[in-house]
Amino acid sequence: MRIASLLLCLSLLPGLLSGCFAEPSAPSSAERSAQTLPEDPTPGELVSLPDDTPPTEVPPLECDQANCPGQGWPTWELQDFQPHSARFEETYGLTHFEERTTVVVLLAGWCSYCRKQALQLERLSKELLDQRYDVHIVVVNKDNAGSKRHQNALLYVLDQEGEIQEHGNGAPIYRSTLPLFQDTEETLAWELHNGKKDDFFIYDHTGTLVTYLSRSDATLSTNLSTEAGYSNLKQAVLAVEQTREAELQNERPSAH
Repeated sequence: MRIASLLLCLSLLPGLLSGCFAEPSAPSSAERSAQTLPEDPTPGELVSLPDDTPPTEVPPLECDQANCPGQGWPTWELQDFQPHSARFEETYGLTHFEERTTVVVLLAGWCSYCRKQALQLERLSKELLDQRYDVHIVVVNKDNAGSKRHQNALLYVLDQEGEIQEHGNGAPIYRSTLPLFQDTEETLAWELHNGKKDDFFIYDHTGTLVTYLSRSDATLSTNLSTEAGYSNLKQAVLAVEQTREAELQNERPSAH
C-alpha cells in the first residue's frame, strides 16, 4: 500500500511543478480596459485614456428623456470658468445661447482624451465661424474635475509637470476659448442631460435636441482627432444649420 501511494505521488509531481512555474495568463481585453479606465480619479490626478476605444465600462445609452431628439434642453445654471467668455465667472445656463445652434459637450479635465477633444472643438468652432456658421459650442466639465488643476487642463496647454505653457510674450497658450461650465454635485447637469463623458448634444435655435452623439456608440466615431470623428460631428452640426437656413428661406416673401 505504501509503495502504491508513493508511485501515485510521483506520477502527480510533474503536473504540480508545471503549475507552479507556468507563465501567468495574459489579462483579457475587458480586464485590460478595466485597468486603464479609472472613472473616478483621486483629487489632483490627471488620467490618461485610450484615444479611440469606447469605454467598455459604460454601456451604450438608449434614448431616454433628455437625450432623445425632440426634447428641450435641460434647465441648469453653472459657473463659466473660461476667461475668454463675456460672462466669465458668472453663473448662467443654456438660455443665454438661444436663437443659435448650440452644441453641449460633456468632458472631464482629468481625462487626456477629453483634453484632446477640447483642442479639436476649438478648431471646429473657428472653422465653422470662418464658414459663416454662428454656432455655439459649450463644454460642461464633470463635477469631480472642479479643481484648479483639472480646469486648467481644459483651458491651457500644459507641460509634463502640469505648468501652463506660454507664448514668447508671456501670454498663456490656450487649449480652448469656448465657454467652460463647471458642473457641481448639487446641480449634476450631466444627469439632467442624461449623458456620459464624451457625449455631444446638438440643439437647434429653439433649444430642441436634434442630434445626440455618444462615444459609447460603436457604430459612429466621435473621436475628433480622427478625420472620421471630426467629420461626423461637423456634418451633424451643419445639418442643423442647413435645416434652419431652409426654414428662413421659406419664410421670406418670394420675389415677383
